[in-house]
Amino acid sequence: EFDVVKGEYEGGLKLWEGAVDLVNHMRSVITQTHRDQLQQQQQKQKLCLRDADACWRGERVIEFGCGHALPLIIAAMDGARGVCAHDYNKFALELATAHNFARNVPHPQLRQLIHDQPNKTNISSSKNNNLEMISGSWRSVRAALFQKPSHEKFRVALAAETVYDVSQMRAFAHCVLAAFDLNRPANCGCCYGVAFIAAKRYYFGVGGGLNQFEQVLTKLFRKEYQQTSHDDPSKALLLRKVRSIADGSSNVRDVLRIDIVSSKSGGAASR
Repeated sequence: EFDVVKGEYEGGLKLWEGAVDLVNHMRSVITQTHRDQLQQQQQKQKLCLRDADACWRGERVIEFGCGHALPLIIAAMDGARGVCAHDYNKFALELATAHNFARNVPHPQLRQLIHDQPNKTNISSSKNNNLEMISGSWRSVRAALFQKPSHEKFRVALAAETVYDVSQMRAFAHCVLAAFDLNRPANCGCCYGVAFIAAKRYYFGVGGGLNQFEQVLTKLFRKEYQQTSHDDPSKALLLRKVRSIADGSSNVRDVLRIDIVSSKSGGAASR
């Protein structure tokens, strides 16, 4: 009856507009990069994550608040090395995410595991070589991400319609930044991770929106994540809208690309 019930159900069984927007962006990138694939193979050169449009190829990818997980499925089908699906509700993962993966991604073969975090928040996780599923609040997911060793961190994060609640924006921003290994050694041209966030610029009635999330993310990054290692003491956060939709069905929607790059690559924070 309701799209969202605060604290109980976060809309994981509904297919939201932002997810479709993100899928459409990824599909357009895949079509374009396919044309250049032969040339890249001939050069035998892997693009820096920062310079790659289809940056999920060969990388570990997580989707936050995934629900039906269509963007994550696109990444899995287009060469992601491993994928992780998160949703607030475990039943959304079981009824929507796992079902869609089974129909579209060969042989998911999921198994259920239960992990108790130190704060006594239950995190349910299921994984094999290709797919991991995590359910829980932003706070509990952040704790789980911090516990991951470097080789299990992610290089690409996806999310759609996750910034509608102002009170949860900072917690979600923590999750996005905690998904990446910001402590690994940096080198020239290094990109620590890329995130794509699809959302409305403003959510009427609840006050959230993508523009406000950019401000929250930038402030949090500068305060707590910019200086996470002595090797690269001044990382840069690059923000740019790669797709905008004004189709009249809602207010304007955007797909925001976020790159966290090494200061040694010459990047500068932008909005």
